Amino acid sequence: MSERLTWNDLYSVHVQRLDGQHKRLFEVLNELEVAINTRSPRVVSSLVEELLDSVRAHFAAEEEVLRQTAYPGLERHRAEHQRFTTDLLDSKRKVDGGLLVVSSELITYLQTWLRHHILSVDKGYCPYLPEKG
Repeated sequence: MSERLTWNDLYSVHVQRLDGQHKRLFEVLNELEVAINTRSPRVVSSLVEELLDSVRAHFAAEEEVLRQTAYPGLERHRAEHQRFTTDLLDSKRKVDGGLLVVSSELITYLQTWLRHHILSVDKGYCPYLPEKG
C-alpha cells in the first residue's frame, strides 16, 4: 500500500494558483488510492479521467507562468509534463481495459512522480518568479 499524500509548506512554490492546483492533485490521488483499494473500477476510471483533466489544466497554467517569466528551463519542464501526460494516458487505457493490477502500481508511480516533480523540478523555477503569490 502506498503512503497517503499530505500537503505541507515544503511543497509550496509560493504561487497561490499553482499551489492550489498541486493540492487538488494530492486530493485526487488520495481519492484514487481509496477507489483502487476498494476495487471500484468505475470510480477508478472516473478519477483517472479527473486526474488527467486536472494535470492538463495545471500543466498549461504552470507553463504559462513560466513562459511569462522567461524561465530558461521551460522546454525541459514542458517535456517532462508531456512525458507524464503520455504515461497517464497510457495508464488510463489500461485501467479502462479492466487491469486493476496496473492501478495499484499506478498509484505508487503517480504519487512518487508528483512528489519528485514538485520538490525537485517545480522548486527549480521558484527563484525565477519575480512576484510570489
